[in-house]
Amino acid sequence: MEPTWRVFIAIELPLAWKHMLHNQVDAYARSSAVTFRKWTMWQDYHITVQFLGDIEVERIPDIQARMNEAGANSSPFELRLGGWGTFGRPSLPRVLWRDVHGEKESLLGIAEIVGRHLALEGYERESRPYSPHITVARQFQGNEPFILPFQQNDEEYTNWSVDRLVLYRTHMHERPMYEAIHVAQMRNLNS
Repeated sequence: MEPTWRVFIAIELPLAWKHMLHNQVDAYARSSAVTFRKWTMWQDYHITVQFLGDIEVERIPDIQARMNEAGANSSPFELRLGGWGTFGRPSLPRVLWRDVHGEKESLLGIAEIVGRHLALEGYERESRPYSPHITVARQFQGNEPFILPFQQNDEEYTNWSVDRLVLYRTHMHERPMYEAIHVAQMRNLNS
C-alpha cells in the first residue's frame, strides 16, 4: 500500500492577522463560560480553497504542478476579516468561524480555477457550495444554548494581499497540525 498524506489547498493568513484573531478568540475563551471541545491553534488559521483528503505521496508533485498552473492564471486580490458565524444548529454549533470580506468574488474565482486544474488530475470539487471561512473552534460543549458573542464591525480591519496558494499537509494529533509543503504564486501570466 502506498503511503498517503492528508492534504488541502488554502489561503494563508498573514502572521499579524493570525495574532489579531488569536487575541480576540483567547480573550473570549478566557472570559466566557462558553466552551468548545477543540480550539484551532493560531498557527493553523487559514482559508481552505480545496480539501483533497488522503493522497498517495507520489501524486503530490502533480498537485503542486496544477497549483502552479492555477496561480499563473490568477491575479492577487485583497481580503479582510469579516464577522462571526457557525455551522450546525445555532444553539449547539459544530463549528465557530470567522468570515472574510473584501474581494470575495476573487476568492470564489480562485477556488473555481483551482477546482478546474485539479479536475485534470481526477479530483472532484465538493457538491456543497464553497463557503470560505476561518475555522476558530469545533464542537460546542456548553450547558446553555450558544449565543454568538462577537459584534465586531469588519470595517475596523485593514485588508491583506492574497498572492499565493499554499498546499498544507495535516499531521493528525499534533499541534499545530498543518505544515506548508508547497507555495504557488498568483501572477496572472495571461493578462
